[in-house]
Order: sequence, then C-alpha cells, then structure tokens
Amino acid sequence: MIGIYKIVSPTKRVYIGSSLNVESRWRRYKGLWSDVKQQQKLWNSLNKYGAQAHVYEVLEETTEDLLHLREQWWLDYYKSKGYKMLNIAEVTGKPPSWEGKKHSDVTKYKQRLAKIGKPRPKNTKEKISKSLTGRPKDPSAIAKMKSTKSERNSWQQGVQTKIDNGQIQRVIGYNPVDILKILYAFTTISEGCNFGFSRVGIGHCVTRRQTTHRGVAFLFEQDYIDIIKNKNI
Repeated sequence: MIGIYKIVSPTKRVYIGSSLNVESRWRRYKGLWSDVKQQQKLWNSLNKYGAQAHVYEVLEETTEDLLHLREQWWLDYYKSKGYKMLNIAEVTGKPPSWEGKKHSDVTKYKQRLAKIGKPRPKNTKEKISKSLTGRPKDPSAIAKMKSTKSERNSWQQGVQTKIDNGQIQRVIGYNPVDILKILYAFTTISEGCNFGFSRVGIGHCVTRRQTTHRGVAFLFEQDYIDIIKNKNI
C-alpha cells in the first residue's frame, strides 16, 4: 500500500511517515532494523517502550507523485494541533540537517577506526583525483617528500652495496614463533621483493628497527646463527 501513516508512542508522541509499501516499512520498525536509527527520536522511543507498545495507523492512501506532498500536510496538521512529534526533519523527503552540528571526538575516532584497512570505492578515488588535478602543490611538502625519498634510497643503496661486496651476509626469513623454521633465504634484500616483501620492511628488520615484516622475522645470516647459539638450540 502506498500511503501516509502515523505511529503513536505510549507517551502520545506522534511520528508521521510515508512509504511506497507501508506494511513493509512497519515490519522494519517492529523488527528494529538498523536503518530506523536515521530517525533518532523514533528509534529511541521504539527501544525504550518496545515496538509493539506503539500504535500504527494508516492516515490515507495516495499515489507516488503525491506522497511527500500529503506527508507534509499531515505533519503540519499534527504540529498545528500541538502534538509533540517524533519526526526530526521539518520538511518531508529531506534528511535531518547537520548544519551547525559537530561530531564528538569519540565519534570521529570511531569513524577513523572503521575506515582502517578498507579500500576506497572507485568513484571516491576518482573524485579525489579530480579535486587534486590542477591544484598547485605546496613547495615545502614537495621538498619534504624529496628529502624523505632521498634518505630512504641512500640507506637502501648503502645496505645493498655492503651485501654486494660481501660485507653483509644473506638475509634469513624465519618463523618468529618457531625460529628454527627458516622460510626464506635471500642473497640480496631486493630479492625479497619477488616474494611480496618490501626492501624497506626487510631492511628495518635486519637493522633491528622492527621485529617482523608481514608476519616474517628477518635477520642477517650471522645474526640469526648467533641467536640460535645463544638459545642453545
């Protein structure tokens, strides 16, 4: 049924809504589906008193093209009669306004956590790319990126040169839980890239700046042997 409906709480507060399928919409309310949270006042009332404690009534059947117009008429009607409303939006068909409101620091933190590890949608990437196209870059940011890249390359080249000259042994990749279980043995750090590891990650491990890289512990061969000896394995 296409129509306008009202929901009355045990405290006589009124919610006016509309739907292309009123019965289906009511099932979502009574089942406390998560999308009902968009109407925060109604959601709170349903949770506090129970969905079955509310009265559900169809005000009128209408057509799709008149749906929002009639919903607005009923919303204005009940407000003019002095009823306390459970509706958030003043105008039907529009989401509640966030103008002038700010998320709390806790909410912002939760939002950041929820995004970690999730790839951005393709359309989001395209929007970001378009917004950055033609934008002048900050000279200080460019200089910082160049400096960081130069330092990283210099350090990597230094380690690689020592390996090539025989000053540094092979790189051993082993199970950090069972150190006797050798998983990889690389002649050079660059060789690890062929197995999905990064030169920086392996380099940080062999220089003891971090313990593992992608679940694998890496050490120079002599350091690995020393650990085995010290543990009397």
